[in-house]
Amino acid sequence: MDLSLCILSFNTCADLENTLRAARAAVHGLAAELIVVDNGSRDGSVAMLREEFPEARLVENPENRFFSAATNQALAIATGRYILNLNSDVTLLPGAVEEMTGYLGFHSDVGAVTGRMTYPDGQLQRTCAQFSSFPYFLLEHTFLGLILNGRARKLRQATRYAEWDRSTARQVDVLPGSFIMTRREVLLSVGSHDERFRLYFSDDDWCNRLSRAGFRAVYLPTACGIHQEGASTRQLGRLARRIFFEDMIAYAAKYFGRWPARWLWLLCWPSRLGRELKATLNRTERRT
Repeated sequence: MDLSLCILSFNTCADLENTLRAARAAVHGLAAELIVVDNGSRDGSVAMLREEFPEARLVENPENRFFSAATNQALAIATGRYILNLNSDVTLLPGAVEEMTGYLGFHSDVGAVTGRMTYPDGQLQRTCAQFSSFPYFLLEHTFLGLILNGRARKLRQATRYAEWDRSTARQVDVLPGSFIMTRREVLLSVGSHDERFRLYFSDDDWCNRLSRAGFRAVYLPTACGIHQEGASTRQLGRLARRIFFEDMIAYAAKYFGRWPARWLWLLCWPSRLGRELKATLNRTERRT
């Protein structure tokens, strides 16, 4: 098997159908398998899959297992030499798979690659980032960022590669979990996703372990996709916001220690309350 294309789905039937049609065309000529893990969708996604894509290997979860656990389910049954993880709202453009497999096949020190993603209107998504430092978490997600606004802005720009226009290939720290390809032997070396991170920071953690295993992560501007972004997480609302902070604290505990993580948990409460207030006000405005 040349390629395993692994897609997660949660109530995104229309997007999933578009993604799978594009994926079917993208893997034409390869010995490829489509694996779809459905996280308890209630919008007809499973019925659509069985009718329109009978060749897909379907893992049907009775409830939402979120990103890391569902991704691991797909990885556990994938048999391809290359493995492409794709969100259900990412449409592959022609040539993307060839660019990614070709690069990984030619560069043995590169463990994973991603491509250039745009929104449906053509606007660039500025994906990829440096590994988040503890000061970055403090300045980005607590009131300290308001006090030290200039320092927070500089650190944010550095972490997000603000000076880079994404038109050139580049080694990066963190690849987006929504669009990432690796090789089977790399996956066996690095391991699957840490399920302590249910929805966020799983890609940060995996790429961190990728780097520690001696592999590089690379962005390829010639492998392109269109990303709706947030098609699943928008449905979770308050739960997604809660999980974000829980996953961030778990990541901080793993990489910076238990006590720094506890301080971060305490200091980020005003930001959490602020986000909830903003979401409540936005809902009120839409109703009126």
